[in-house]
Amino acid sequence: MRPLRLLALVPSVVPALLVAVSCKEVARGPGAASSREAGPANDDVEPGPRREAGVKRDAAAGDDAHSPPRGVTVTVMDGTTPREAVRVISHDAAGAVIGEAQTDGAGKATFDGDAAAPAMITVLDSAAAKAPAAVTFLGVEDGDKLTVDLRGQVQADPAQLGSYSVGFAANDVTKDATLYQAYVGGSCSGQAEDAKAPIVVPLVDSCLGAKNAALVRASGKDGDLGFAFAKDIAKPSGKKAVDVPMKEFKAAGVTQVKARHLPEGGEFSARLGALANGRLFAMSEKGGTLDTGIDYATPTGFADGYQTSVTMTSHPDGGGSAQTTLTRREPTMALASSNLAAFNMESALPLLTTPEVVDKVAGRPEITIKSEAPIKVADYGVLRLSWTAEEDGGTSNGAWTVIMPPTTTSVTLPALPDDAKLFTPVSPITVRTVTILDVSTIPSYTQAKNTVPMPASAPLDLVDLGRPLAFPGLVKVTSLDTTVD
Repeated sequence: MRPLRLLALVPSVVPALLVAVSCKEVARGPGAASSREAGPANDDVEPGPRREAGVKRDAAAGDDAHSPPRGVTVTVMDGTTPREAVRVISHDAAGAVIGEAQTDGAGKATFDGDAAAPAMITVLDSAAAKAPAAVTFLGVEDGDKLTVDLRGQVQADPAQLGSYSVGFAANDVTKDATLYQAYVGGSCSGQAEDAKAPIVVPLVDSCLGAKNAALVRASGKDGDLGFAFAKDIAKPSGKKAVDVPMKEFKAAGVTQVKARHLPEGGEFSARLGALANGRLFAMSEKGGTLDTGIDYATPTGFADGYQTSVTMTSHPDGGGSAQTTLTRREPTMALASSNLAAFNMESALPLLTTPEVVDKVAGRPEITIKSEAPIKVADYGVLRLSWTAEEDGGTSNGAWTVIMPPTTTSVTLPALPDDAKLFTPVSPITVRTVTILDVSTIPSYTQAKNTVPMPASAPLDLVDLGRPLAFPGLVKVTSLDTTVD
């Protein structure tokens, strides 16, 4: 089973086709709000800001019904680079095509307020050979400023940016060590069987910031014995090797992750990451169970805080893997040895079940989204479809991503214009993933779709357990991946 990758949603940082989309919602509007429990004193609570009960309020929506139309702006990026000449289609509420534009040199396409207001927007990406991709936003409103990140359709191997030569010395803490592992930025690593020479860690951009942390784990037959580390290390200039001396090894502390109200019959797992210099370093389990507490070996004096996750997994009758996850960044610095506030699994989003696909009209499948219980409180959802088409020039692998209000239960893909047949889905159509997210710092679908760059490549790129949340708070994710067991 592939692990669920959890969020990098940052409200302060910036988640095609012409086909008709229709969506049926459980309730009007983006959903009702939940109350956020706060404070670690009760070990059944999850810290985070409160939202008032009732319907989520969209702060971005104006109260003046007579204000002039503002139009809709779509920005298309490839990572940090604007994408020019990308087709962007506007649809009415029934999914009919009502307009089209191309992005300019700044990656922007604008549908001004003088034309019919779009209810849906579709971005068409044909940059990758034989891999047409579309992204559709449902629930579009006047004044929206949407962003689509097409990065990931074609990716080169990351370029090496030099290396750190991580030097350390054995001491009494490591006398029984049989393996030393060095980590930089959480994802770049190297290892050695002894302490006779430094460990050279090759570096790539994803590991590095302006200031960086390096952590060395010494382990033996009984697990992690201790840690040595260095922080606030300068980024290498050019592709040079930089010597990084570690502090002395200190014995591992213990930090405990616990959850309450675990449903019967589920498979449960947890993760703990130490946050340092803006990067997340995964910690190793020492043992225990989630209801009584799972202990993790943690580096004394290293962490600026912790990020923890608890996941329940099930396997629907129709196949695939369904997971619901709570991820929390602790709002204050965590000690090396501590018991973190328990998660309350009753607050997790319901597990998703196998979706249904009905291809009533060729190229316009209708997808029914199902869950074990109604999803009443969340911020947005992401649906991803794929198909394979045989053409004169060979085989193409198409993909369509739909960004939708979280209470959406049915989606019918929009109709394409005649000259966009490259993007038309063909049977059999596979629902690869469905993901619903609720973020404590995002109050509504309106803010979510105007804040998070939506990737065309895969909705789970929105969430990554290997990356730190950029805010203290809580993220709830429920997802179904039909491609894994």
